[in-house]
Amino acid sequence: MKTYFSIIKTNLGNIYAEATNKNLIKLYWTNKQIKNQKQTKNRILVNLEKQLINYLKGKKIKFNIPLYMKGSVFQKKVWKNLQKLNWGEKKSYSEISEKISQNKKSARAVGNACSKNPILIVVPCHRVISSNGKFGGYKEGLNKKKKLLELEKII
Repeated sequence: MKTYFSIIKTNLGNIYAEATNKNLIKLYWTNKQIKNQKQTKNRILVNLEKQLINYLKGKKIKFNIPLYMKGSVFQKKVWKNLQKLNWGEKKSYSEISEKISQNKKSARAVGNACSKNPILIVVPCHRVISSNGKFGGYKEGLNKKKKLLELEKII
């Protein structure tokens, strides 16, 4: 299966995106410099870049990029639930836990699934916070999470 990739330059840093002809498969912040490799964009990456730029300008958008995400059954349930969160909406780890497993006690497992999210921003794990109102974690650092929450006027 052929894959395409792109480095999207944004005001919050560079974002690495990878896709097949059918789906976005990776999206994460990067410090990577592409030296000997030429970026190869396809229609999914071109569409993603437009949507990301608009999102990072503070426009309320709902991403409509086809996704393919590898993970456990539980992780996929968490990620699917995260995609239902609208721009500017936040949930706690325990709220998501209760929604997908009827058990608030699996909140830590929800946090772990968020940390394994291969498609940041589009699958908005940054919108998940601790039930005490603190940020919780973010695999790309709390500063990035804070900026995304501020952008969406969640905080």
